[in-house]
Amino acid sequence: MKAKTEILDRYLDEVSAHLGRKPGKEEELRELRAGILDRAEAIGDGTTDAQAINTALKFFGDPAEVAMSYAGKKYLIPPRLYRTFIAYTGILFAIHLVMILAATVMDAAIRVFPIIALRVPRTDSFLSLLFVVSQALFMDIGLMVVLFTLASRGGRSLRTPRLAFRTHFGARVSITRAIFAVLTLLILNFFRDDLFFVVADSTRHPLFTSAFGTCLPAINIYLLLIVLREMAFARLGERKWLVLADAALSAAGAALMIWLLTRPTFLTFPHQINEAIGSTLVTSNQLLARLLKLLLIAFTAVFTVEAAKRLFRFRQI
Repeated sequence: MKAKTEILDRYLDEVSAHLGRKPGKEEELRELRAGILDRAEAIGDGTTDAQAINTALKFFGDPAEVAMSYAGKKYLIPPRLYRTFIAYTGILFAIHLVMILAATVMDAAIRVFPIIALRVPRTDSFLSLLFVVSQALFMDIGLMVVLFTLASRGGRSLRTPRLAFRTHFGARVSITRAIFAVLTLLILNFFRDDLFFVVADSTRHPLFTSAFGTCLPAINIYLLLIVLREMAFARLGERKWLVLADAALSAAGAALMIWLLTRPTFLTFPHQINEAIGSTLVTSNQLLARLLKLLLIAFTAVFTVEAAKRLFRFRQI
């Protein structure tokens, strides 16, 4: 019973996402649900199991095309791709904005082909900020138009990316994530020097510097909030206010990563091992600092995508 409900709900979520805020959407979705169940019952000779639901959904077709039949032809981008185009362009632009902020903080452009995130040359100038942001927006729109135009040539065989960003929750999944967050807390607070170190002259030297101590309270608070979020999902399931809180927490995670980029590097090879590796110490530390920055930028992008997906989900439910 649960399996067939999840299959049908996921399909209706996709249709709902493509319909947006169309007046009368709820009534149309109820009619569509009833039609699918009637079709499944006819296929299953009176029963509506998961297999009958799947067969009925294949009969109704792609969720974007079903939504188009309700919404009418009013799109500039190919109809079955319009809502998906808006969603994914928004996500790409959000990532680009975060990269611009990170580039400004590090005072260097970030290149991730085909995206180049330029830093704001004058942070005290509104026009300078507007120029960089506008350039990013036009580039992202142009890139997505090209990609979706090429993709639309696939016709009915094209499988569009998912637009209904369902929240993956459940007692087992949420508790696993909460345990992982608690383990991270324990490692960073009590065992980091036992796990991250180098040995020189039979002496262990930790890789984390004293600068990490100033960052640790903020990291601890964020990890504790993650634990609370996962416990809430495990207990309450997907609620609209909880999805919004999840979006805010993901945005806070992106802000935390950017803040860490502004801090002095807190992961270095200690100077005591200079004799062991000679003149390569400076180069090794520079490489380690760059890898740390890349890791923080990657986490920033992940948190930004999650925040955008949760906001789309919040509007959908």
